[in-house]
Amino acid sequence: MNVIFNLCYKIYNVFYFSALLNMIYIVLLFFTTLIEIALFSKAKIIGYKLNLIDRPDNTRKLHTLPTPTLGGPVILSLLSIIFFVLKLYEINIFDWSTLIALSLITSLGIIDDKFNINPNLKLLLLSVILILFFTQNQNLIVNELRFSSYSYVLNLNNFAPILTLLH
Repeated sequence: MNVIFNLCYKIYNVFYFSALLNMIYIVLLFFTTLIEIALFSKAKIIGYKLNLIDRPDNTRKLHTLPTPTLGGPVILSLLSIIFFVLKLYEINIFDWSTLIALSLITSLGIIDDKFNINPNLKLLLLSVILILFFTQNQNLIVNELRFSSYSYVLNLNNFAPILTLLH
């Protein structure tokens, strides 16, 4: 409960534009937390019913028991709910490209769990998704590194997108 209070307090400190806005964030946090608790407590049952189970293969996977693969879809659904509710109030914390990239990454994870995609192909697909995402969101690219102890700034110039992906 203390974690929820701290999150609400941080949200309050960051977004103190109006009492209505604060209430929207608190209500969203409360309801998405309840949904998350409900879905994760039933993850094993839902996973078996939908056949979304990651089974160990003793080569790539380290776990020893079948594990539901619902973590990504649950988090994606909660982020989608938050995204659409905030859009109703014209609050733009993240845009469509973020939601699309998260959906593609989640889908890739589910497909990998179900069909065991070649790791090199998965890396290539993930890189393509991230490159497309960063070309749409230039403000997320790391353009310079600041070394405060040396009072030095290293401009990354043309290497900025590549180093952002590697980070």
